[in-house]
Amino acid sequence: MGDKMRWDNNLILASFVILVVIEIFYLPCMWLPTKQNRYFRALLVATLVIYLELQNPSLYITSTVDCFNRKTLSELIEDFRARQRSCSYIGISLNSFEDLRAIYGDAAMSEALHSVVTFLKKDACPSIACYVNAGHFVLLVK
Repeated sequence: MGDKMRWDNNLILASFVILVVIEIFYLPCMWLPTKQNRYFRALLVATLVIYLELQNPSLYITSTVDCFNRKTLSELIEDFRARQRSCSYIGISLNSFEDLRAIYGDAAMSEALHSVVTFLKKDACPSIACYVNAGHFVLLVK
C-alpha cells in the first residue's frame, strides 16, 4: 500500500498543482462567467477534496486502538498480491472479548487493546498490525 498510495497521492497533488497553475495563468480571462470556467473551478475543487480525503489518516487508522483498520488490511493484501510479494498472516484473537467488555466496560477494554497494539508494534517481529474488530488482530509479516 505504501508505494502505490504514495504514487496515487503524488499524482493527485500534481494534478491539483497543474490545475492551480492553469487557473493562475487563465485568471485574466476568468471574469466572464462562462460554462467552461464553472466546470474548471468545479474540477479544481473536486481534485482538492479527493487529495485531502486521501491524506486523512482516519481512513486508515482505528482511532480507539491507534492501529491500522480492516480497510487498510484489505489494501495492503491487494498491494502485496499486485506486486507478487509473499507475506504471512498471523491472526490474534482475544478470548471472550465481548464478555470482558460487558464486565469491565469500553474504557478498560480500549486501554487493553491499546496495550496489545503497543506490544505488537514494539515487540513483535517486523510486521504490520491491523485491528479487525472485537478483539481480533491480523499481523502481516513480510
